[in-house]
Amino acid sequence: MSNSEVYAVVLFEAAAEELGSLVALWLKRNDMGSYLYAKKIDPNGPYFHMVLENTTPDGTALEMDFKIPHGFIKAIFHAADRKSLGFLA
Repeated sequence: MSNSEVYAVVLFEAAAEELGSLVALWLKRNDMGSYLYAKKIDPNGPYFHMVLENTTPDGTALEMDFKIPHGFIKAIFHAADRKSLGFLA
């Protein structure tokens, strides 16, 4: 993921477990919980929409649209870059 504006979408642990391998490429875990870095978010609508980004081993950036139920989300943090968020995983 680029080091620009970013959202950390923190999931309830039960939601992270339920999503399992569906989000394995993007899910981060540390002592603060399970979270996804999102390039963009849209909380409007029946599902919470995120644009996730991942880099392949050859350096190609891939974007993925991902929608989950609103009830899976514990908190959302927003910052100008990843370092500012403090999660750093």
